[in-house]
Amino acid sequence: MEIKVAIVGAAGTLGKQLAAHFQESGRSIRALVRTPEKMGGILTGRSEAVPCDLLRIPGSLLTEYLKGCDVVIHAATQLPLRAREIRDWEPTNRLRMEGTSRLIEAALRAGVGYYIQQSTVSAYINGGEQWLDENTPFDISPARAVMTLAVADMERRVREIPVQEMQWSILRIGQLVGPGTTEVSLARDLEEGRAVVSGNGKHFFSPVHIVDAASAFVQAARRRIGQRVLNITDEPIRFGDYLDHLADRLRVTRPHRDPTQAKVLSQRCTNEAARKALDWVPYWGLHLDEKIRIGV
Repeated sequence: MEIKVAIVGAAGTLGKQLAAHFQESGRSIRALVRTPEKMGGILTGRSEAVPCDLLRIPGSLLTEYLKGCDVVIHAATQLPLRAREIRDWEPTNRLRMEGTSRLIEAALRAGVGYYIQQSTVSAYINGGEQWLDENTPFDISPARAVMTLAVADMERRVREIPVQEMQWSILRIGQLVGPGTTEVSLARDLEEGRAVVSGNGKHFFSPVHIVDAASAFVQAARRRIGQRVLNITDEPIRFGDYLDHLADRLRVTRPHRDPTQAKVLSQRCTNEAARKALDWVPYWGLHLDEKIRIGV
């Protein structure tokens, strides 16, 4: 039987990149998506799309979909564009908790050898100027717990996978930039003069181009790193510098700073562990002027 990579959430922004990259690496894909038609023009060869709502699909059918797959990737999210209330986080939190448990159980029953969980560095504490590695604690303060506790619970469920039954890795992704990401709307705001930098813009954020993020998953599947948690980020950049840089590339006016706006998180994440474990080097980052590719 042909070995496939099962991707749950393959119709999402990152999921489509994952499908494309795994196929380019010679692997066929079984895309588990709510609307298989969205995979049109993406899947090639023996790859296929099957209908799957991770929270509603019968466990027996989910298991059948995963049979014959050597790797399964959980990349399904429904992140709120503007979270104003706790209930806005419910869809993605359910995918991270209940969805993760259902997928792990089905993968174990199907005999899958390797499980990769998409996670996020955004759950980390406010680090200021310090570097944040994979041992950095999550911020479970009341203001952020609605998101961070679900991330912590999701990762706990992955860590509890019996080692002798299935290997696993957790890839904590930085702020995605590039085509189809929030960078596109940021660029539009810059072009229309609406973009504002909160505070003095000195806080760090840790981006990763969506193409680089996808390549990290391919490397993890190829190397089969077991029981590892890795930050998948490019070099951190101060947010004000990032927006200034983006404005310069777009040839529009740089955004002004607004010191009256609330203080924002500063997360300066290191990718050293991923570089070593995966032999992975981000290429498309905004900090590399000679290689810059703004996906807008």
